[in-house]
Amino acid sequence: MGRYVTRSPEEKVKRAKFEFRGSCAKAPNEENIKLLLGEEWCRNDINITLLSNDSHAYNYLITKPKENKLVKTIIRVMLPVDPYFKTQAEVSTIEWVRQYTSLPVPRVLIFDPTGTTQIGLEWVVLECFQGQVLPVVAEVGEVNWAMVGNEKKRSLIRQFVSFYSATFDHQLSAIGNLYMGRATGVQEEDDKVGVIVSPEFYMKENQKYDHGRGPFRNSSEWLKTRLDMKHRDCLAIPNTNGVLKAEHIIDRLKRLRERLFDSTLFEPAVLTNYEIGPNSIMMNHNRLVGVVDWEHTSALPLWKGCELPKFLQGITRTKEPDERDYLDEEGEWLAGARDDFAKHVLQWSRTMLQKLFLDEMSRKCPQWTAIYNSPITRLRKDYDIAVSSCDNSATQAAIEKWLYTIESGLENIRLQDPGKARADISSLGFTVRSLQDRIYDSANVSDTARHPAAGPESHIWNLS
Repeated sequence: MGRYVTRSPEEKVKRAKFEFRGSCAKAPNEENIKLLLGEEWCRNDINITLLSNDSHAYNYLITKPKENKLVKTIIRVMLPVDPYFKTQAEVSTIEWVRQYTSLPVPRVLIFDPTGTTQIGLEWVVLECFQGQVLPVVAEVGEVNWAMVGNEKKRSLIRQFVSFYSATFDHQLSAIGNLYMGRATGVQEEDDKVGVIVSPEFYMKENQKYDHGRGPFRNSSEWLKTRLDMKHRDCLAIPNTNGVLKAEHIIDRLKRLRERLFDSTLFEPAVLTNYEIGPNSIMMNHNRLVGVVDWEHTSALPLWKGCELPKFLQGITRTKEPDERDYLDEEGEWLAGARDDFAKHVLQWSRTMLQKLFLDEMSRKCPQWTAIYNSPITRLRKDYDIAVSSCDNSATQAAIEKWLYTIESGLENIRLQDPGKARADISSLGFTVRSLQDRIYDSANVSDTARHPAAGPESHIWNLS
C-alpha cells in the first residue's frame, strides 16, 4: 500500500515539502533503494539496474528470486521538481486508466509521495511488462512498420481507438491533473481534478512566481496563465531583440485569445497523454501487453485532447512512393534519393495507419472525430503552439507571419459584416496556412524524387 494517512492535500503538501530530503543535483543512492525494498519485502537478495534517467526521474529494474525464477518490477525514483503533486498525479492517472479503460497499463504496487523514506526522494514501484517496444528507424524518427505484422498493427490501432473513445466518454470537469482514490487516501474524491503537473508550471524559473496552477475552468484561463508566465519571464531578462519580439507577440496573442476562447464557460476536459510514442508501447507477438510513461498526463480541453497518438503523428504521405520516381534515366539512384525513398515509404506506412485510426474513431466515437476535424480546433491548436513558442527566437518569425494572416482575416470578416459583434471565424482554420505547418515544415515535398509524392498536413490530411 502507499505510505499515506488521511490528511487534506494541503496538509500533505506542506509536510512533504518540509520533510523532503531529496536533491536534484544527486542521483538516488542505489544501496538505499535496495535497503528500502528489502524491508518492504522482507528479503536481502534484491538486484537493481539503472534503465534510464532524465531531469524528472530515475528508472530502475528490480529483480528478486521467487520459486526458481526472477520476478521483475520497476521503481521510478522522482527528483524533487514538483514534490507531492507529481507522484500523486502519476499514480492517480495510472489507476484512472485501469479503472475506466481497457488499455493495459502497469499496476502500482507500492509508492511513497513524501520523500521521507531512506531513499530521500519520492518513488513508485510498478509492474514490469515482458515484451518489446516498437522498432524505430532512429535516423528518421519513424517506426519501422515493415517489421510489424499486419495483425499486430490492426490490433494496436483498435486498442488505442478504444482507449481514446473511453477517455472521451469519461470527460472531466476542469483542466488540471487527476488526484483520486488510493493515491490520496480519500476514496470519495475519485476523479478529482487538481493543480496541473506540467514542466512549464513547475520549472525552476517559474517557482518564484505566484501564478495559479489550476484547476482551470476553461481554456481561456489556462492559456492566460501560461501567457502571464511568459510575460514575467520576459520582464526578468534584459531587453534583447528576442525578448522585445516575445513581448510584442504576447500582446497580440492576448487580444486574439478573446476571439478564439470563451472565458465564461465551464469547459469539459479529457485525459491526455502526449508521451505515447514507440518506446512507450510494449508488444508481445501480436498482442499489446502494456503502455508506460504516464507522467505529465493531464486533463486538457477537448480541442487539445482530440489528437493523434504520438506514434502516428508526422508528415503525411497519401501516395505510395514509386521507386522509379527516385531513379534517373539510366536506372541509377538520384543523389540522396535512396535514403529519401526509404523515409517516404515509412511515412506512407504511418499515413495508412493514421487513416485506419481516424476511420475507426469516426465509427466508434464520431464526436471525437468532429472535434478533431473542426477548423476552430485547428486554430486553437495553432494558438497553443504560439503560446508555447513565443519566446523561442527560432519560431518567432513564423508566429508573427501567422498572427498577421489571422489578424488580416479577422479584419476582412469584420468589414464584410460590420454590424455583427461576434462573427464566425472558424473558417480561417482552413483558409490560413497553419502555424504547425509553418514551424515544422510539413509541406511534404521530396527533395529528390522526380515526381514528388506530396500530401497535406497530417492532422487534416483526411479532409483533402
